[in-house]
Amino acid sequence: MKWSEVFEPGLSTDELFLKRLPAMQKTRQQEFREFSSATIILSVLFDDVDQRFTLTFDNDGLEVIDEEAIDFPMASARGRLSDWQRALPWIQELVIPADAQVARYRGKVHLTPEVVERFERFDGVFDVTVTDLPDGRPLTFSIILNDYEAPEEVRVVRASVGWPLLQDVAHGRIDPVQGARQLSVAGEVGLALEIGAFIMRELGL
Repeated sequence: MKWSEVFEPGLSTDELFLKRLPAMQKTRQQEFREFSSATIILSVLFDDVDQRFTLTFDNDGLEVIDEEAIDFPMASARGRLSDWQRALPWIQELVIPADAQVARYRGKVHLTPEVVERFERFDGVFDVTVTDLPDGRPLTFSIILNDYEAPEEVRVVRASVGWPLLQDVAHGRIDPVQGARQLSVAGEVGLALEIGAFIMRELGL
């Protein structure tokens, strides 16, 4: 299976999350084990249609359910289904070249259960805006750390990133750390710095 099949424009979310992503993961499972010995739980919520998918990556593969899981996710992405459908062609434009960069990190980056456990101390929300997209309209979504929903009075980071910068990172013209330093960040900047330092320290980036 190719990434162009996984993120094929026009796919229903059920087809994408419940069938194609798990099928793709089966073909990449050995590579996953090289980069992670931890269980990674992620969640995606399309709040305009009240539809959620929870993805659990582990050494056996990828399990996806269309609801919350018992365990809390490392991160929950929250946005609109209409924006997701609009963004599918652009996701493909990033994933395919980024996949070609994976070999650069083999043997250097490995996510352990201990790293995941230490990451659980973070709580906060990143409100992300992607600008300079091909259709001229910004795209916004939120990332909630270590929970499905943001708790009250949570720290909020507002981050803005341009489409050309995402392309540069995906194609390996600049590394992810350099790319992160070029983000426009406001709000609880201290949280962004804490997480950046954590990732560099724990993963050796």
